[in-house]
Amino acid sequence: MPRLRCFMNGIFDSLIWGFIASSPLLIGCLIALYVNLSRQVITTIMAFGSGVLITTLTFSILVEAFQVTHTLPATVTGFILGGISFSIANYFLKKKSAAKASSNNLKKGSNYKEKGILRHQTLVVPYS
Repeated sequence: MPRLRCFMNGIFDSLIWGFIASSPLLIGCLIALYVNLSRQVITTIMAFGSGVLITTLTFSILVEAFQVTHTLPATVTGFILGGISFSIANYFLKKKSAAKASSNNLKKGSNYKEKGILRHQTLVVPYS
């Protein structure tokens, strides 16, 4: 019976800590539902969150990479090459996205209804 109590205590502790760890997500969801935030605030929060995520992943991968290679130069070289390849891929994706946007001939702030264009999220469909 003491083993069962210890096991149940572990499950209860896990549930409590899981709820505590995920509560900021619930709070953020409630704020987003009931508070009208400006676009700048939303993009700032998203940029901060993505930066934290990238940093967390980098440091967790960095430790594992060093444990596998046991050499600092190999680990640093891998991270530098990874950063360069990420930057190159980002550059080409941004360039492709800009070319696609300019080919659509739709400028920011233009009135889509005057041009006879129905716009829903990223889908642009002309109608007559």
